[in-house]
Amino acid sequence: MLRARVTLELVFTGLFTLEIVLRFIAANRIGNGRSFWKGYIVWIDVVSVIPFYILTVWCATNGSSPWGNECGDIRSRGVLRVLQAVKMLRVFKLVRHFSGTRLLVRAIQRSYAALLPSLLFLFASALVFAALLFSTDNWLAETSAFEDLPSAAYYCLVTMSSVGYGDIVPEVRPTFLVVCWCSVGPG
Repeated sequence: MLRARVTLELVFTGLFTLEIVLRFIAANRIGNGRSFWKGYIVWIDVVSVIPFYILTVWCATNGSSPWGNECGDIRSRGVLRVLQAVKMLRVFKLVRHFSGTRLLVRAIQRSYAALLPSLLFLFASALVFAALLFSTDNWLAETSAFEDLPSAAYYCLVTMSSVGYGDIVPEVRPTFLVVCWCSVGPG
């Protein structure tokens, strides 16, 4: 399984690297070599292929293969994981080619002025209810369902914007009243 994943990663990273090189060559041919590096998409592409090359060099210097399990300790390093997550930003390059996406972006841009107050109200209400939930649950329960204020804010946002996931459940009955008020809404 690991070997197949690394092989696929090698193929796609090679294709993305080839694309970057070909775009750079094309930009140099038309005289835009310096402005080529000013685009943020180019840097997303470069940062998204770097982790594979770091992993390959790391494994080669340690005498192991990137296809083997003995190279696994570098895969769990935090910085490398963050850099590997940047690969997901490549999806935005593909999304811009679909007309539905352009329509959605245009609709959000046009309704931005109307959406902003609603989002601010949502986040302000979530913070107020998070403080109420966190203090009520910590004050009345022996073991609180909310470890900290951000987890209570997450719970409130999920409760206010959907029916909730059920991953966090308050344990004390007075907290249920706050949750009901939060789910129905303050308005």
